[in-house]
Amino acid sequence: MRRTLAALIVLVLVAAVPVVANANDTAVGGVAGSLTPLASTDIRMESETVQVRMYGGYAAVRVDFRFVNGGEPQTVKLGFPFRVASEQETEDGSPVSPAAGFRAWQDGQPLEVTLESGMDGVEPVDYYVHAVTFPAGATMVSVEYVADPGATVGDPPGTAERPSWDPGPGGYYAWHDYWVHTGAAWAGTIGASVLRFSATSDFNGWDVEGAIEGYAESLDARGDTLGGELSRDYTQPEARVWQWVFRDFEPTPEPDRIYSWSPYDIRLPYYVSAMDERDAPPEYLRTRVADVQASSELVLGEFEYSAFNAALGVSTAWAEGAGGSGAGEWVKVFYGAPREVGEVRILSGYAKRPDLFAKYNRPKTLKLLFSDGTETTVTLADHPGLQRFPVRATAEWVRAEIVDVYRGTTRDETYLSLIDVGSSSEDFMSYEALMAEAVGALPSEEATEPAEETTTPPEPADEEPAEEPAWFWWVALGAAVVFGGTVGFLLYKRARARKP
Repeated sequence: MRRTLAALIVLVLVAAVPVVANANDTAVGGVAGSLTPLASTDIRMESETVQVRMYGGYAAVRVDFRFVNGGEPQTVKLGFPFRVASEQETEDGSPVSPAAGFRAWQDGQPLEVTLESGMDGVEPVDYYVHAVTFPAGATMVSVEYVADPGATVGDPPGTAERPSWDPGPGGYYAWHDYWVHTGAAWAGTIGASVLRFSATSDFNGWDVEGAIEGYAESLDARGDTLGGELSRDYTQPEARVWQWVFRDFEPTPEPDRIYSWSPYDIRLPYYVSAMDERDAPPEYLRTRVADVQASSELVLGEFEYSAFNAALGVSTAWAEGAGGSGAGEWVKVFYGAPREVGEVRILSGYAKRPDLFAKYNRPKTLKLLFSDGTETTVTLADHPGLQRFPVRATAEWVRAEIVDVYRGTTRDETYLSLIDVGSSSEDFMSYEALMAEAVGALPSEEATEPAEETTTPPEPADEEPAEEPAWFWWVALGAAVVFGGTVGFLLYKRARARKP
């Protein structure tokens, strides 16, 4: 999932005195990563959990950071960066694009997010920017977004374990990833980092373990032995779940590296089939979008917002072209074979950028009709994130009709970034639940390890002498009794000797 991240220069305000500092977030597979200041601060990133939920051609991501500020309150302008396509990559048609539906929270309260562009070392980047005020003590910062995977051309290796229904050859390599090095600049080490990649039943990749080993070997061959080691350092707590856990981790910043070659890139790679659909089996066809139709499509100069944009990728959008609010306009997605549907997933509006989301109309109410006759109406929240609605149907196609809209600030067209159907999927785990399961205890709750014994006892503090052990007082009491008895006996004998 990475079009990836880099670092963002930030302005930090301590009390009323301006202090220059740097910060950035990171990026996960084709997308993001860790909130990271590039200058020394009193704030420590105590822990982070990264959850990447992989669907049939995109992923939803949730990242939770726990910070501890040991100094005065600080207001920090943070950027969550994503690498954008270079000129050469654009010419080559490489799938490098930003994420969509980006949202951020501090201690559960929404943060205002804007988009800015810049450079991070050698990388052109887009930054999702948000300001965070860190009080003294602990603060939680969370972000969510969706992203397309990274991908390359070329057949999978002959050693790859293909699914039984794909005899090969053909296919390609894809991935979702997360850069851990961007957490290097917070104070101290990162107490715990948990990265969990989960494949839903709609995930269309295969041979993840073989692809991980192949990626690690490619890093080793380039001399990035650390990258190969980190890539192999995963566990599988459940089937279709791959997890990396790092304790007291302090990655090295890499401001001059090309991030796609970074040894700190924790990548979940896999292979995807590419077959001639005229001869392909249903197992493959049901993962494919065969066609997309719409009642109208918007064309603005050289920009076309076609119906296919509602089904292919998360950083584009379909827009109706009928004029007015778009009520009654529809888009219809056809699949290569019938799908068993447990939920509908919708990315409302033009979710690629916060300003575009607010500028144009977004669907408020959609009427959904499936090929088996199932019909339902859903009401969307007015935000750019992925929204899921339970429904039971068998769908060779789904049709979404606009019933009502949230009005844009400047234009009256209605946009829809994604409509997807598939099996039911779970909500993200809470930070507390995932950290407790993966690490066993939150870093702030762990007991302090006892110090090793030494031959030289520690010096007692000047103001508080060390307390004597209990046996010392029993010995002292016994000595006092013996001494007192002896003195008493001598005085008794002396008194007897003086008697007439």
